[in-house]
Order: sequence, then C-alpha cells, then structure tokens
Amino acid sequence: MDAKGLLFLDAEWANPKNKSLCQIGFIYRDLDTGAEEERSILIDPRDEFDEDFVAVHSIDASKVEGCPDFPQVWQEIHHYFDDSVVVGYNLRGGALDAIQRNLSRYGIAVPTIRFIDTISVAERNVDKTEIINYSRPMIHRFFDIVSYKIYKALDDAKGCRSIYDRMAGMEHIDMGRFVEVLDPSGFGRFTPYCSTIEINRRISTLYGIIRGICIDGVVTEDERGYLSEWSDENEGVRSAEELGPLMDALDAALVDDTVSPETLEAVNASLNAYILKQRMGREVFAMQELQGIVIGIQCDHRIDPAEMLGLKQWMYDNGDLAGTSPYDQVFRILKKTTSSNTLEESDREDILRSVGDVFDPLKSVERQMIVFEGKAFSLSGNFLYGPKEKVQEYLESKGAKVHTSVKKSTNYLVVGDGEQSKYNDGYGTKTRKAEELGITILKECQIFDE
Repeated sequence: MDAKGLLFLDAEWANPKNKSLCQIGFIYRDLDTGAEEERSILIDPRDEFDEDFVAVHSIDASKVEGCPDFPQVWQEIHHYFDDSVVVGYNLRGGALDAIQRNLSRYGIAVPTIRFIDTISVAERNVDKTEIINYSRPMIHRFFDIVSYKIYKALDDAKGCRSIYDRMAGMEHIDMGRFVEVLDPSGFGRFTPYCSTIEINRRISTLYGIIRGICIDGVVTEDERGYLSEWSDENEGVRSAEELGPLMDALDAALVDDTVSPETLEAVNASLNAYILKQRMGREVFAMQELQGIVIGIQCDHRIDPAEMLGLKQWMYDNGDLAGTSPYDQVFRILKKTTSSNTLEESDREDILRSVGDVFDPLKSVERQMIVFEGKAFSLSGNFLYGPKEKVQEYLESKGAKVHTSVKKSTNYLVVGDGEQSKYNDGYGTKTRKAEELGITILKECQIFDE
C-alpha cells in the first residue's frame, strides 16, 4: 500500500443537519515502524446540540465548554491525513462527510483524502449467508472482536482497527484494492442548528403573541414590533423544513408597515397547522414518558410516592388524550392504580401493550392477521408464557403444527420474550436460518390473544 500510515478514524457530531463535530477519535499507525498513537479530542461545535444525539453519545454543551473549536483542532491534526489512508466504518456518509462539512463551514481547503471503508470490504468478502447484516455489531460478532463502546469516537476507531486487521489477515483479501479517494463535496451556507425542543419553545412564544393579537383583531404598533423582533431573533428556525410556510407567511405579514387581518390570518393558519402536526408527535412522546414510568416501577408492583406523583402528573399533563383509543384504556388503569396504590402485572402489561400500539399501529393488526390453522411454527428462546411444551400445546390448540427445527415448510418462527433468552437480540441459529429461507419471524407477544 502506497502510504506512510493508517489512520483509524471515527467522529461524533452535535446534530444531524450540520454534523458540527464535537469529538474526534483516531489511532495513527506508522507503517514503517508499526508504532501507534491514540488521540481523543473533544471539540466545541459552535452549534446547538440535538437532544437525540446527546442521548446517544452523551456529549453536550457542558462537556465541551472551554474546548477548542474545529479550526483549532484541524490545525493540530491535519498532518495525520498527509500520506495516510484513513480507515473507518461508513466513512463516506459518516466521519469524512462530517469533516468535509466542517472544513467547508470555516472556509478551510479540503485536502485529498484516501480511505478504506470497512463496510465495503466486508460486503465484498463476507458472504451474506454467513452474517445477518453488515452493521458494525454484526461485523464485530462475525470476526469475534471484543465489543467496543459504540458512539464513543476512540472506541469506535479501535473497533475499526480490529476489523481492518482481521480482514487484512485473510489470504484472499488485498486491502490495497479497496483504497478510494474522497470526492470533495460542496455544501450550502452554514445556518445554525435549532433543536426541536428549542423550536417548540420559540413557537410557543409566537403562539402567545398571535393569540393576544387575535383577541381584538387589531395589530398595534407594539404588537407589530413584537412580531418583527420575533422574526429577526428566530431566523435560525428556517432550518426546520416544516416551518417554511409559517416563516413565509410571517414575512408576508411584515412586508408593509401595517399588518393586515388577511396576512395575520395566514400566519395564524400556518401556526395552527404546525402545532397540530406537533400534537400528533406529542402523543407518541407522552406514551414514551409513560412507558418509562411504568417500566421503572419495582418488581413488587408497589408504587412509591415519587412514582405515584409521576403517574398523577402524567394524567394531569395529558388529560386531553382521554376518551380515545388506546388512551382511554390507559387512563382507566391509571385511575385504578392511583386509587389502590398497586399496579397489577396484568395492568402493567396492558399499559405497555397500549404504548406499543401507539408506537406501531400495525402491531395489533399483524397479530390478528397471523394464520394458525394448518400452519407450521418453530420455537426459539425462552418464553414468558412457560416452557416450550406449553407454547406448543397452545399453538396446536389453534390448529397449528410445531416443527422442532426450521425447515422450508415452516411458516413462522416465534422468538421468546423471556429475559434469560439469549435470542432476545434476534440472533441465533434458527433466526438466521429463518431469514435465509424468508420465513416470517414473530415475537412471543404477537401469537397470544389479548
């Protein structure tokens, strides 16, 4: 390989829109001496963090306070990219894409970067019948590589090094054949990222202003000033595609010195359309929150004061959801629970099942669509329902047959939901066989009646 070194690289970024880097981790290997140098660098992204990304990599604004920004870090590390081949997982759409975006943002020239993408090498050299998919955990498992902490840049870089070394050690793989050159990409003008939570906070402020104006239908000079100030201060929310119509309507309302009732109505209509769309998303968020509370209740099913307060607060905050399915059932159970201070296991399962119906509306439909009569089932893992013999009796009572192994004639493979089941992650000999044969794989909960 015509290179002085290998640079095993990974990175984390603050948000999905700009990929503003907040951490880089790499291992540089000198190909002449074999010596290696490890680096893990936190970076101030000079951009807002997305709450979902923080939940994944645990890096937030407090973690990068006082850290250098990207131009400072690049000045320190760019020489590692000279005469090296970068090695990583999904580099073109991941770490190298993020680096290009950050270089473009700060007006720094993008160097010629040569790289090897481990996923490309795996896809071309590991037969798809031997691996479930080409995700990083599955590639690690295939090569029997110790599990590193995914979404920690240096640990991910170490994982890439292990994958590279395993594949480079295979006689039929010439890693030099997989060296690619990164094509410099052009990116538009940088606009600061605005998270969903922050956008909704700002929209709430605008909603209050509009409601105040609509009370008397007259736009005073002060109110027009509020709208103009809000528009100027929240230019960044234009980065949210769904807010385009609202911002356009607000621009039109402010184009003249006076705000007409017609343009104000257009702003109000766009605002209500956005809020309605967000409300649909809020229902899912509310059920996610309830799921966390319910799962957190101790196994003795007794509810401590903090949990009771959490349940009552949830009912108060989401009272508008009552009266429609599946929320009506949830509220019925919660009222009984808060009265008795006890959460029965059956009620707990009913709540979690209702939560699942919100997350995946097709789940209950899928359960009804499963055909038992004359169909062949195979069982894998440990079952909450009981021993496999008991599950088999249940299936046979519905007219089904049960195969001890997965065959071409098998219609369904059912994976147990038991906590001790080593198949909980969907990985096992029967699961792999079922995937190869195109057999439908079901979770235990999908085969039992409500």
